Amino acid sequence: MKICYGRSNYLSHRREGDVYRDLIGSRHTLVRDPSAADVVILHLEPRDYSALYQANPMLMKKHVIAYCVWEASELPDVYKQSLSHVQEIWTCSSYCAEIFKRYHRNVACIPHVIERDKSFSDADLAYVKRAIEYDPKCKYFLTIALRANRRKNLDALLRAFQRGQRNMPGSRLIIKTTRADSIPSHSIPYAIWLPDFMTHGQLNALYHLASAYVSTHHSEGWGLTMSDAMALEKPVIATGYSGNLQFMNANNSFLVEYTDEHIHKEDCCDLFHNGMKWAYPVEEDIQRKLLLFSECMETRSVAERIQRASQEIQSFNRETVRSLILKRLDNVLASL
Repeated sequence: MKICYGRSNYLSHRREGDVYRDLIGSRHTLVRDPSAADVVILHLEPRDYSALYQANPMLMKKHVIAYCVWEASELPDVYKQSLSHVQEIWTCSSYCAEIFKRYHRNVACIPHVIERDKSFSDADLAYVKRAIEYDPKCKYFLTIALRANRRKNLDALLRAFQRGQRNMPGSRLIIKTTRADSIPSHSIPYAIWLPDFMTHGQLNALYHLASAYVSTHHSEGWGLTMSDAMALEKPVIATGYSGNLQFMNANNSFLVEYTDEHIHKEDCCDLFHNGMKWAYPVEEDIQRKLLLFSECMETRSVAERIQRASQEIQSFNRETVRSLILKRLDNVLASL
C-alpha cells in the first residue's frame, strides 16, 4: 500500500510524525505525492482542511486519516468542519479520543512512541550549570512552558512556588521558555528563567540536574515533556487530568488535584473559549506537592515511584505502537 504522510514543522508534530512515518515505512511504501497514494495521513492541525482539499482535489478520492489532538472538552467549529472531510482520526491519548468520538464515528488511539537519546556532553552539563548557577545543595524543580500560553497555566505554579518557598529552603524553580515569552518584569525570588535556545544535549543536561519535573497545565493532549521526564527517570508532579494520564497515575507520579471548570474569561485564547471546560489545578495542592517532594525526595517511596514510572513508560515502545498502526492500516487496506 502506498501512503503519503504529511506533517507540519511544529516541533511535536515533526518529532512524532517522523517516528510514525518510520514505523509505517517498515511495511508500506511512503510516497511524497498524495495523488500517487492509496492513503493520505494529515498530521496537521485541522484548522482549514477545506482549503487543503480545494488545493488538492484528489484528496476527495483518497482514504484520508487526520492525526490531531485537542485539549478541551469541546471541539472548536473549525475542527468539526475540517474533520468532516476525513475518513478517520488518529490521536495520541484516550482523553483526546473521547472528545473526537463525539464528532466522528471512526477514531483510533495511537499513542506516542516514548524514546529519547539521553546523552549529553561535559560541555553541555557545564553550560547548564552556569546558566542556573548550580548549587548541589539545592533542589531544582523544572518546568518547560511558555507563560504566554494560557493552557500551560505557568502563573499558578509561580504563585504556589512563591507561597511555599519559605518552607522549602534551598529550592529553586527553573522555567525553560523562549525569548519571545512574556517573562515577568518583576523578580520572583528563586525562580530561574532560561529563555535562550538549548540543544538536545543541553536539555538532557537540564533534566539531569533537575530534582523533579512539574506541570500545572489546564489540559494536555499528551504531555511530551512529562513523558520525557519519566523516560529520563525524573519524578513528575503534574495536574491529574487529560492526556498525561495515558502514562501517569498515582503510583508512578505526584498528581495534583483539580476542579473541572469552564475556561475562565482571562484564559480564553485562540480557539479556546468559555463554552469549553478544562482543569484548574488546586494551587494549595500544587504547593503541598512541592513541599511534600522537597521533604521526601531521598526516600524509598519516591525512588519506587521513579522506578515504576521508568518501567511503565517503556510500554510505549516502537514495536507496540508499530503493531497498533499496522493493524489499523490493515483494516484500511481491507476496505479499499
